[in-house]
Amino acid sequence: MSNQSERVVVGTCLLYPKKIPDIRAVVHQDMIMDPKIRAVYDHINRVYDGPEQFSINLVSASMSVRGELEVVGGETFVIDLTNDADVLQVDQAARIVVSNWSNVETDKIIRRFNQKRAETGTWEGLRDKMMTEMQNVRTRSRAWDAKLDIINQMTFSIDSPPPPPSVIVRVNGEKVASSGNIVLITGEEKSGKSGVVGALISGSMGASAGSSLYMDILRNDDGYGLIHVDTEQSQYDHYQDCMSILKRAGITHEPPWYRSIGMKGVNPETKLEYLEIAVADSYAKHGGIYSIFIDGVADMVKSVNDEEESGAITDKLEFLATKYNTTVFVILHYNPNSVKTRGTLGSNMRRKVETSIEVTKDWDSGVSTVKFAYTRNADRIRPIEFAFNKELGYHAPIGYPSQSAIPPLGSSI
Repeated sequence: MSNQSERVVVGTCLLYPKKIPDIRAVVHQDMIMDPKIRAVYDHINRVYDGPEQFSINLVSASMSVRGELEVVGGETFVIDLTNDADVLQVDQAARIVVSNWSNVETDKIIRRFNQKRAETGTWEGLRDKMMTEMQNVRTRSRAWDAKLDIINQMTFSIDSPPPPPSVIVRVNGEKVASSGNIVLITGEEKSGKSGVVGALISGSMGASAGSSLYMDILRNDDGYGLIHVDTEQSQYDHYQDCMSILKRAGITHEPPWYRSIGMKGVNPETKLEYLEIAVADSYAKHGGIYSIFIDGVADMVKSVNDEEESGAITDKLEFLATKYNTTVFVILHYNPNSVKTRGTLGSNMRRKVETSIEVTKDWDSGVSTVKFAYTRNADRIRPIEFAFNKELGYHAPIGYPSQSAIPPLGSSI
């Protein structure tokens, strides 16, 4: 059975090269037990550079150059593996390959340490080492299995259509934010970005139209988890902002599904780790994720100009939006003395978002303006003006800009 599963896995790679990235994310070369099949799989991974460039002839040529083709039985053996290719069964075959590898490796570890115990006459110093090695095997096995589960979730099936996206924010009837997407909120420091975040979150709690800055926000009646991360403010200021959100919503205590986390002072890698843990925990507790807010995404990377870091954090947020079918709101400052988002991180984010919201402020009047600079799923949306209302204790709308005309379709506001 082990050998047959290996033949299905490697044969599918040969005949259906588009499956290679999915398969090699799950099955590592050393998990193939049959040495001949393992050699073929090794050369598949050596020559693969995209499905368009891949061919069985390339695999055979690579093996021939290294003197391995004749060892396995020639090109006939390689071609014969394609007879077992099965795109419908390859996922299950991969699971069997990984499981068999795990069992064999665990058995090797037990036999090796039993032999050491027999030689020394004691388990002292051996038992903990054996358990650690066995745990490493189990962890690696589960890691591949978990990746396969994720791949399966993302694989098209005509019998499993994804649910339509939930629209959680509209403005003037136009869609601004929907599940499975990222929304970017940008602006200079103290321009009122956190006020927009507060309006959006309070809207999920049932705040009035005025308290939510005229934005039509879907109430979180399902009680799904809402995660809000503040990376910039002290614990005291973070607390005050949360109290302001509750005040906007007209409630005196946070809903059980609302989790706002002050992460100032936590290193970038740990911030992202804590976010993922919080999202997973809220999903388990509440059965879904309503939305995720990251106020200060630049603090989740060491450098906003590092291309690799910027790409990784953007990909991670896209992954979370897709995995949990939720909307991720990302708040990012402008560059100092500029109207451009910060560094490579800002450029990456702008390319991937559903909507880009810009918040500007007239420092003389104290009036901030929300501009919908880019909306993938909407036409023209007029800006919204707001200012801090001392009597209310939070930012409140004051109407549309008196001089603002609806911009031409497709233009940047």
